[in-house]
Amino acid sequence: MNSSPLKHEGWLYGLAFLIALALRFIALGASPLTDSEATLALQALAITRGESPLLAPQPGYILFTAVLFAITESTNFLARFLPALAGSVLVFIPYFFREKINPRPALILAFLFAFDPGLVALSRQANGTVLAVTFVLFAWAMWNHKRVITFGIFAGLALLSGPSLWAGLLTLGLTRLFIQGIKPRATESQSPIENQESSTLAPDARAGFVNQESPVSSLQFSNPQFFLPLIATLLLCGTLFFLAPNGLSAALSSIPAYFSGWVAPTGTPPGRVLFTFLAYELLGIFLASLAILRALRTNGRRAIRLMLWLGVALLLAVFYRQPGELAWAIIPLLTLGALELSRVFDLH
Repeated sequence: MNSSPLKHEGWLYGLAFLIALALRFIALGASPLTDSEATLALQALAITRGESPLLAPQPGYILFTAVLFAITESTNFLARFLPALAGSVLVFIPYFFREKINPRPALILAFLFAFDPGLVALSRQANGTVLAVTFVLFAWAMWNHKRVITFGIFAGLALLSGPSLWAGLLTLGLTRLFIQGIKPRATESQSPIENQESSTLAPDARAGFVNQESPVSSLQFSNPQFFLPLIATLLLCGTLFFLAPNGLSAALSSIPAYFSGWVAPTGTPPGRVLFTFLAYELLGIFLASLAILRALRTNGRRAIRLMLWLGVALLLAVFYRQPGELAWAIIPLLTLGALELSRVFDLH
């Protein structure tokens, strides 16, 4: 594949960002808040009034929204402002992985992120789901680029995002285990087509979007440059500069909140979660299916890894019975779709 830089690449990412902003912010406050959205927004409003409410396990959304409410009046638009902004910023994630999936598929992926109806819907909800996805992916990108300070900042923000963080980490962790389990077999049975494709890529790009080597091997967690920004972010942002110290306890409560969701008596039926995924992601499913079929014929390692990520994320979301967790399946789904579109239009 051609990994050369694209002409006007920066402007095209800017265009994708503008499209994402338009789709997420137009009529953002027109519909009333749902019960779950109103609960979080009211907690943010209580903080602006000097109260100390018991915070839900999504302190990042609540505390940052409280800042917006303190600056101006509280509205439905402002209650959904941060998720919409975070969902728009998602279009820049592929830029940091363009050495892995190549610049052209990465640019296509940015536009898919901008237009995808599932991501648009999640970005227009007043909660921390999209915040978790955005901060985790940015932290991953900074880690791959060995930017430990910014990694620590994004990791701290991710820890404040709520239970969706742990859904994402569980998904990525299980995917990593499956990749490690099939790696010897994939290496032995790699086809000549895949060998030829891998030889044309840069060494860092051969492993694909989910790198064969763990990013943990490139840096050390003992590095103080990682801990200092992480701790500073948790202390300052997690307590709203010590105005809401219970934000840290709310962040810790996101762990039991996530795992208690597995045994909660209420929730969306698994069939409805799967139907939601099919209804929102028809185009992505079609393109990803073509990419997966091609990968199974040619033993394409990159697509197979993305397929594993997609399968793990989809199963966890369906059986966890929370449609919001489908966000972790949409990312690999659209990545497969971008790779297939790049191949179909001969843009690689």
